[in-house]
Amino acid sequence: MFVLLDAHIDFIRTDLRSRGIEHDALLEDIVDHVCCLLETSLHDESEFHSRYHQIIANFYGKSIVDIEKETQLLIQFKNYYAMKKTMLYSGAFASIALVAGLVLKFTHSPGAAALILSGIFIFGFIFLPLMVLLKSREEAPMRDKILTLVGSLCVLLFSLGTLFKIMYWPYANMLGVSAMVSVAFVYIPLLFFTGLRKPETRTSAMVTTIVLITGIGLVLTLVRSPHATQKMELQKTASYLHDEELLEKMQSRLTNEKITSPEILHIDSLCVALKREVIHMETNQYELPNSILDGSASISDSNMQKILRETESLSVSYMALKAAVEAYNNTSVSRRDQVKLPTALFMDGEMRTTDVLSALSSIRLALLLNLAPTKNP
Repeated sequence: MFVLLDAHIDFIRTDLRSRGIEHDALLEDIVDHVCCLLETSLHDESEFHSRYHQIIANFYGKSIVDIEKETQLLIQFKNYYAMKKTMLYSGAFASIALVAGLVLKFTHSPGAAALILSGIFIFGFIFLPLMVLLKSREEAPMRDKILTLVGSLCVLLFSLGTLFKIMYWPYANMLGVSAMVSVAFVYIPLLFFTGLRKPETRTSAMVTTIVLITGIGLVLTLVRSPHATQKMELQKTASYLHDEELLEKMQSRLTNEKITSPEILHIDSLCVALKREVIHMETNQYELPNSILDGSASISDSNMQKILRETESLSVSYMALKAAVEAYNNTSVSRRDQVKLPTALFMDGEMRTTDVLSALSSIRLALLLNLAPTKNP
């Protein structure tokens, strides 16, 4: 076995320093390892330089300084690999949970909401932050790091907007619009002009920009314009006001004939009380303002399904009405010329303010229809 001289070891140490290895502990470890390999493979001194370069070439892919960078990264960021593994696992779980939740949603199976919510939450609050953090530690141009950060923030805003929309939390639309605006006016320009600077990324940047702009356009085609939304709200308000007019006329006619029923009056009073509370929540008044009654304004299109069940002032009236309607349908509807009270108000699903008010009007109309035949039992 060939024994290396001090001159050989000094040469190895000097050469490794010139190649970018500056960390003393790492340098000595590499020197010891190289010396062991050389001593077991050399037969005479003439083979030293050729064999040395062969051994060093096996230490790296592009440059031996990569070992130095990796060591510095591990020293400064000891949990790098654990966080990288967590990022990959969380991303995989989030995507699988989201896809599984969508499949369950389209098949109307239980567990869809939990999977979708967990997928969005893990993607937005675990995967994206870890990805940005790990990317910031990599050796890359600052503009690429900024591009990654901006893109991740846009995706996070869009994820939060979707999460808030599903949970019926406020500011969902604002988050979604902010994500779209950020992508259109911040991320896409950064991506486009950054990519144009390098010939090798120019085509990729242009293609990605075209795809992103097209994607935003496709999403926006599914969104109603403000004018169309206002028109739809006015139509729904006009339909509700027409139902109320029919209800008042029918109720006035039956009242004039002095037809009464304690049970029906009780349910009707619950409907009136809930109606007043819903209107008060939307307008801060217990009656609709004149601007809505004359058709110049519309009733707010708020999502009321969750509010009815979770707002204390509304949930009491809502649950009392639900119990009364169920009891009436189970015990009071016996004649063929009577109809069951509609229960759309109590079903799961999205209901806007006008939907709730119209459902209350439908219950009251059904009560009056059932009340009319009792004049001649």
